[in-house]
Order: sequence, then C-alpha cells, then structure tokens
Amino acid sequence: MHKEKDIIRKILRKCLIFLFQSGVTMILQEVSMVDGKINNGVLRICLTGELDDHSAPTMRKQLDSMIDDRSIKRVVIDMSRLDFMDSTGIGVLLGRYKKLAASGVSAFILSPKNNVDKVLNLSGIYKLMPKI
Repeated sequence: MHKEKDIIRKILRKCLIFLFQSGVTMILQEVSMVDGKINNGVLRICLTGELDDHSAPTMRKQLDSMIDDRSIKRVVIDMSRLDFMDSTGIGVLLGRYKKLAASGVSAFILSPKNNVDKVLNLSGIYKLMPKI
C-alpha cells in the first residue's frame, strides 16, 4: 500500500510539473469574460472572473464592441460574477464611461461583490456610474 501511494504521488507530481510548464496557469487566468445582451435599449453587461492588468485589454475590446451599438440608451454592468478588480479595472470602466457619456448614454453598476465594491467606492466612480 505504501509503494502504491509513492507511485501515485510521483505520477501526480510529474503531471503537475508538466501542466504548469505547458502554460496551464495562463489558461486559468484567461477565464475572465464579458457577456452582454440588449433589451429595449438597455445593454446589460455581465463581467465574470477578474478585471486586472492581465485581463483588461481583452475585456476593454469586448466592452467597446458592445457599447458601439447606436440603439443603446442605458448600460447596466452586472458585477455579481466579478471576483476581483484592481485599479486597472477602474481605468477600463472610466474609459467606457467617457465613450458612453459622449453619446449621451448613462451607465450603472449592479451587484458588485464586497471586495470589488470597496475598490469602486474608494475610486469615487459611483459618482459617474451609480450603483443600482
């Protein structure tokens, strides 16, 4: 029984080493995503995962492609599935706010988790994009 456990540990160790060397950590970090739907002129955007330096460029592009729709009158950003956001995320939100405001479109933030809410609150972004 002891030999079997040692063999299993060695196999698992080799598998883990292989996975990390082959970039699985990068795959895991790519889980952040943006999903959006328009209903009666309201674009509801759901952010999932993390909004940080690593995911910001991809999320920025996805958000920009969604908010370019001229039929949008209001944007609601649902953050209930966003697990982490840093100051880079604030920059992403501010940039999208400026684009929307230039078109006369209002933006709101919905259901941020406590840790994300603290970052948003400290930044003062709720003055521009109120929490609903």
